[in-house]
Amino acid sequence: MKDAVERFAKFARFYRNTRDLHDRNNPSIKSPWGFQLAGHPAMATGTFEPAETQLVRKLLQEVDILVNVGANVGYYCSHALSMGKPVIAVEPNTRNLHYLLKNIQNNGWLKLAEVFPVAIGSGTDILPMWGGGHRCISGQGVGSNPRELCHPSANIEFRPCSWQYLGRQECANIGRHRRRGIHDASRCKSNSNE
Repeated sequence: MKDAVERFAKFARFYRNTRDLHDRNNPSIKSPWGFQLAGHPAMATGTFEPAETQLVRKLLQEVDILVNVGANVGYYCSHALSMGKPVIAVEPNTRNLHYLLKNIQNNGWLKLAEVFPVAIGSGTDILPMWGGGHRCISGQGVGSNPRELCHPSANIEFRPCSWQYLGRQECANIGRHRRRGIHDASRCKSNSNE
């Protein structure tokens, strides 16, 4: 049915908007790691990206902060926050942002998370994004979902791993390379000369 719906753009938008309004009220699911997660059942039950999850949880033991660009519903943010690690999350998609904020609030992590509801770009702009939910990307014609939404873009000068204002020495930086469908999880240390 999903393929048939996607062929008719207006109907597909109506269908997704109706679905989004309905599932906003779905309850959170307790994850195997002890935190509540809403917005993506596979993430909540522990079946989503098991190898990447194991890698990120291992990296999080060695760092003081997580920077998650393309935070989605907050899956990796929730892992970091459940381990007591502060988070800086960037997520422009309104549906994902709803769940990201809901997950932060439902778990009592309001003081540990800073959320930027924008896309990161080379300048300030309003960018079209295609897709929806888990597969929302910037760039025309990418993917099979033709849904176009506009999101603000900001040129935020993140100086990775130099969060002296937070008093942190190390951070984990997770970025999604959505066009290739892989993750870049890297560890870095702050440079006091920056």
